[in-house]
Amino acid sequence: MGKGATDAAHAAGAGGGARPAEGGGGGPKVADPYAMGLRASVFWGVCGALATFGALYLFYRSAAVAAALCPLGLTYARLKAGRHRQRQRSEFRAQFRDMTVSLSSSVFSGRSVENALKAALQDLTALYGGPDAMIVAECHEICRNLDTGMGMEASLRGFAQRVGQEDVDDFVGIMLTCRKSGGDMVTVIRNAVDVIGDRMAVMQEIETATAQKRLEKSILNATPVALLAILSLTSGDYMAPVFETLPGRLAMTVCIGLMALSWLISGRIVAKAEF
Repeated sequence: MGKGATDAAHAAGAGGGARPAEGGGGGPKVADPYAMGLRASVFWGVCGALATFGALYLFYRSAAVAAALCPLGLTYARLKAGRHRQRQRSEFRAQFRDMTVSLSSSVFSGRSVENALKAALQDLTALYGGPDAMIVAECHEICRNLDTGMGMEASLRGFAQRVGQEDVDDFVGIMLTCRKSGGDMVTVIRNAVDVIGDRMAVMQEIETATAQKRLEKSILNATPVALLAILSLTSGDYMAPVFETLPGRLAMTVCIGLMALSWLISGRIVAKAEF
């Protein structure tokens, strides 16, 4: 039996698994399930525009300049959307691990894969409280498709395509191959649980290791703006030439450009370290 599971895993790897969501192959495109909602996008876009207006007014002391350039802050919504997507993907990975643990227990107790999926739906609903959790909605969709006569392979491959995660693609491909070849399903599912758990542990270690650097980045990015605000409030006459003369405004423009560049570079560094 163990040899069957190994052969199934190799066969799935050779066949490419269920990867339509990543490769842009022949399957239909599906909506991004991790995308931020329209209301949240509008909210963060407005917040970014207001923050940009405040920062530009602080640097130039000109409401006209600040109002003309504040739409640049709307791009903050795109930044928040990227972070939201990564956070949702991480949460779903943890939810999927819970699903595989439930499947492992059910299959080990002698249930078929179909009944194990239905039992997993009950377990996940009790754990996450309802269909608002993505894994509950997806598991419900799988069970609904099975009840309406859709085959196991089509149901699981549709699930892998919708969520678009490597862990799910590999799990579905190996599971279906193992089911066809008569491999040890319990071993396959348990191995998937271990792999996902190890990957989550590594990601948690990376997040912990970079937490201090993220805090330092935020402090360093905010320091120039805070210093300018303090000097403007406490030494207005001293700072007046910076805001009222052409050389002063040119210097401020250079400073803003350098600050924006530093924010961009530090953000890229932290993003690569996290993900």
